[in-house]
Amino acid sequence: NKLAVKATKTSIDIKNKQDDAAALKEEEKKQQAIVLKNDIEKLTLEIKEKRRKDGKMFGAVSTKQIVDEYKKQFNIELDKRKFVEANNISCFGYTKMKIELYKNVIATIIVHVSEL
Repeated sequence: NKLAVKATKTSIDIKNKQDDAAALKEEEKKQQAIVLKNDIEKLTLEIKEKRRKDGKMFGAVSTKQIVDEYKKQFNIELDKRKFVEANNISCFGYTKMKIELYKNVIATIIVHVSEL
């Protein structure tokens, strides 16, 4: 398939430069994730839901709703698949959830669900 390259000194140097550039890019992504983690942990997401007659919450707040609200309220894009041990929020009050922003960079977000 003509994908292989002979292992000459020049080709090895090129490969090493490409590996160094990739490692630098990965480190940059990790640093951006750490900055985002620090920003997210300072915020509290406010969500309003309806209350049933018995005083409990009508329905539940899903991770998709949380991601949509983060985008709407703070203009921060998150991935709903990156939540760690995520369950739907089915009661009013404050809830802490963990989300993995990058490999081994886990942020704790605070979601406050109040009645509408």
